[in-house]
Amino acid sequence: MLSIVVLLFISAIVIYIWRFYENTDFRRLHMQIADYTKIYGNVFTLWLPKPHVVITDYEGIKEAFAKKGDDFSGRSAIFPQIVFQNVENGGVIFSQGENWKEQRRISLHILRDFGMGKNLMEEQVLLSAQEFLAHLASIKNKEEIDLRTPIQVKKNITEDVERCLKTYNPDQEPECFVQAYYQRMQTNPNLDYDNLLNVCMDFFLAGMETTTTTLRWGTLILAEHIDIQEKIREEIFSVLGADGRPSTSLRNRLPYTNAAIQEIQRYANIIPLNVIHRTVKDTSVESIPIPGDTLVIGHIQHVMAHSPVYKDANEFRPERFLMEDGITPNKEAVEQLCPFSVGKRQCAGEGLAKVELFIGLITLLQNYKIEPVKGRQVDLEPIFASVLLPKQQPLRLTPVTV
Repeated sequence: MLSIVVLLFISAIVIYIWRFYENTDFRRLHMQIADYTKIYGNVFTLWLPKPHVVITDYEGIKEAFAKKGDDFSGRSAIFPQIVFQNVENGGVIFSQGENWKEQRRISLHILRDFGMGKNLMEEQVLLSAQEFLAHLASIKNKEEIDLRTPIQVKKNITEDVERCLKTYNPDQEPECFVQAYYQRMQTNPNLDYDNLLNVCMDFFLAGMETTTTTLRWGTLILAEHIDIQEKIREEIFSVLGADGRPSTSLRNRLPYTNAAIQEIQRYANIIPLNVIHRTVKDTSVESIPIPGDTLVIGHIQHVMAHSPVYKDANEFRPERFLMEDGITPNKEAVEQLCPFSVGKRQCAGEGLAKVELFIGLITLLQNYKIEPVKGRQVDLEPIFASVLLPKQQPLRLTPVTV
């Protein structure tokens, strides 16, 4: 009798999984999770094919990843994580345990030495923005420009690392992150070449790729919403004029511009499924017990698309991040904006990314009006990949005249 019950139970699970896979479009899984939330609540299990606990509300994600961050600090050695690793449990994003703590600590220390969070790093971002403008100026036909090409940088990480190491001189101060990390390798047994490659790959994926994708979305969204673009430009010109250099020190004087950047991040919502966490011990979230060694998805995409804080979430409306006076930040809306995740495994490059978005967008809008190509409409339907990519489409750039 017991064997029959077990067989029926296993059969039921197999049928459930088969039906789930048959009815699930994995390219739109992040959207289907919204439907599952309506049925099962804010915390439920998906079989992908391993069981994953999915948390879809901000308070639940905050409880798990911030308040109980140590409990949920593990990572999973499954696809797609293993695709981006040069060695198992390497780097910062996909590592765990003591190696994660050490790689993160050393990486942040080196970045701070090179000016992250200081004026030195901002100067580098400004330099990159000017190089971007020079590239745009060199394009003769600005009626149809594919902005994907100038802002999407593709590099072979290994070749870049090797190039940096060839010029390393132990008797001189390191010139870049790679050389500084390599210098520390000589005295720290926890650092090695494989981890160096992984950390550099992490910076490319989590820093450059996501930032450029967000900027690409920003250009398309603002081309679709010319009125909002003009309002941003009006504020920029009132503070900076036509030639003033953007600086994060002016952020408080550019409240609408800052709110528009936040709304671009929320509206584009480029991370369909956050990097998977793993519980390292028995724990709980929202009073629901979760065993140790359980895979967990904190679905930040759902928060930014469906949180009650963001009413009419399908509308692009920067004002939602400001109070009625149009100046004071809406603290609740800002808090639940979590494109970099939350808690102990929050993106280490968040500060740099915010500087890049702020300076990059202001520099572009100071110099160009972004419009759809004549006779075409902007297509904001995303392409599902490791991030939600905008479709390749040209835009029209018109130099701003004062």
